[in-house]
Amino acid sequence: MTRRQVYDLTEAGRDLFAVIVAARQWGERHAFAPEEPRSVLVDSTGGPLPEMRPVDSRGRYVGVEGTSVVRES
Repeated sequence: MTRRQVYDLTEAGRDLFAVIVAARQWGERHAFAPEEPRSVLVDSTGGPLPEMRPVDSRGRYVGVEGTSVVRES
């Protein structure tokens, strides 16, 4: 029998969680046919995670049109 190793997630790995969730949710919306079976990421209660959406500095949802990239001084 093969012994299983336990991986301790680093802080950098934990910081990737939001990226992984966002990519997974994108895939759930765009990579499947409407009735195609798929897996769903759920929280500790068994409910699906709500869609991740970026918010502005006031907490309002924002899209591509409401953002820009500026160089920090």
